[in-house]
Formats: sequence, C-alpha cells, structure tokens
Amino acid sequence: MIVYFIPKGRLGNAIFRYLACATFCIKYDAFYNIITSYEFIQINDDDFKTWMNNDIQGISHTIDLPELLFSGYYQHAEIYKKYKSELISYIKQNPDHYILTDGILPGDGELQQFFVRDLLYKDNVNTYHTVIHIRLSDHIDLQWYVKIEYILLLLEKIILSPNSCIVIQECKTDFEKEYLQKLVDFIYNKYGFIITIESNDVLTDFHIMKNSELLICSTSTISWTAAFFSDTVEKCYFPDYSSTIYPDSTCKYPIDNTELYPIGF
Repeated sequence: MIVYFIPKGRLGNAIFRYLACATFCIKYDAFYNIITSYEFIQINDDDFKTWMNNDIQGISHTIDLPELLFSGYYQHAEIYKKYKSELISYIKQNPDHYILTDGILPGDGELQQFFVRDLLYKDNVNTYHTVIHIRLSDHIDLQWYVKIEYILLLLEKIILSPNSCIVIQECKTDFEKEYLQKLVDFIYNKYGFIITIESNDVLTDFHIMKNSELLICSTSTISWTAAFFSDTVEKCYFPDYSSTIYPDSTCKYPIDNTELYPIGF
C-alpha cells in the first residue's frame, strides 16, 4: 500500500496529516509519498475517525486498497498518544520524509517544505520555563483567537518566572499590537518584569514551545503538536474551544497533564 499526503493548511495541519499517514504506514506496512494532484481513494476525516474509534476499541481492519490519499486534517489526540512511541520511532527511521504546507499565508501557494526529522531536534533555540503561545493573524477575522480577558484570567492563577516568553507572529495590525501590549503590561504589573517576545520562523517558534516546561497553548495546531512532541513539557494549558468551531477535532489533550481553560467561544 502507498499512503499519499496532499498539502493543505500550514505546518500544524501538515503535522497532523503526517501523523495520520504515519499511523497507517505503521499499521499496514505502507509506503509514504506526497502528491499535489490525485485520483486515488481518499481517507477523509469521517473515515479516519471511524477507523480510529475501532482501533482504540481493539477492532482490527484489513485494508486491501493499494493506494490511499490523506487530504483531511485528522486532528485527534487519543490515537496519536496511543501510538506515540511508534510514531517517534517511525520518524527517526525515516528522517528524510517531508511534509508540505499550502503556503506561508493560508493558501497563498508558497509551499513550504519541512523534513520530519526537524520536528524532533533543532539546535540553537532559546529555552524558557514557561511559554505563552498567542495566535492572532487570520484567526482574528475568523473570531477563533483567545479573547484577551481569558488569557489574563488564566495568568491570574499561574506563577510566572522571569524565564518566560510570549511566542507570537510579528504583530502588523493595531489590534494585534494592542492585544500584545495589554498582555505585556499585565505581566509587568503583576510580576515586575518585561516578558520576552519571540517572533521567529515557524519551526523555531515550534521548538521554543516544545522545549518549555509549562506551555500555554492557543487555538493553533502548532502549539498542540509542540506539546505532543515535547520531552520537557510537564504541564499544558489548552483552550476549551467549542465543538461548533472545530467539529471534526478531538485534540484538546496533547499530553496527559493538560488543563483546559475557557477562551470566550
């Protein structure tokens, strides 16, 4: 069997799709490949969810199809946590596998390539005890971003050390700048230090999150996958998003020690 990955979404979405492909490669001794046009039978999100639920219940599947296409999002926690050690081993055994995004900005056609080995290791990355990930940009128009008052409510109950940072894409709009400034001011007034801001390429920011001990995730797949792949994250706070926003997703708990926090939608 050949399992085909098709680009859709950016790095976080691409990682989830690779995890789905890799899980099938492990289960069915399949080969991994990437294509951008296709005529093969697709495994959509509903198909994968059905397969996943059966697998978790110990119901085995025989798949005789020679070629399968993975073009969905496959954003789930339990199945990847079940096979986490196998997935890590698979990546180490296939370091030259790569994934593609569909753009630098959503759907702009500027495909980016990432080798899966780079999800596990990256040199010369700043390390922090606590990392707060903020996702704004395109999530503002979609109303999928965490409202500032809910981040502040969460920070009221957390003790931040000076060795903390905020990971955020470079702020370009007045709204983004004001949001970030409110967060910086709150932390300064509460703790007396100016928190570090990290705005780097997406892979560097991924590893900054991955290398933390306490990670506050945003409504972003990149922060979920950073927690999932981490060897150091001891506690994760994850948005308790509405199922009406992400109806096909079951990925609220990237690690066992995850606490959900309200986000305003």
